[in-house]
Amino acid sequence: MTRAQPDGSVRFLAETHAISTLTQLELVDLLTPTQPAADTPLLALANPDGTLPGASREVRALQRVRPVVTALEGPKATKAQFLITGPHSSSSAPADPTARPEHLC
Repeated sequence: MTRAQPDGSVRFLAETHAISTLTQLELVDLLTPTQPAADTPLLALANPDGTLPGASREVRALQRVRPVVTALEGPKATKAQFLITGPHSSSSAPADPTARPEHLC
């Protein structure tokens, strides 16, 4: 974009004004709260094989400080149970526990 100057010359607006660009993803980041609300549901998985008792204590501590925590501990902390209980479970389509999302494999 250009603008005519008083002396008749034409200059790009970027020459006379500070210009900032923003991608769509950056805009989403700006418009999304940086911290989830305390009442945002949280699914916590801990200690699936019994070797991390500290992880179980951390999940129980989360349950004391956050109002909406679903905890899967010990033998319940499985990928299959995550797929059933996870964030997508509120949709009308049931989760497919045999599906293999790349980020969970």
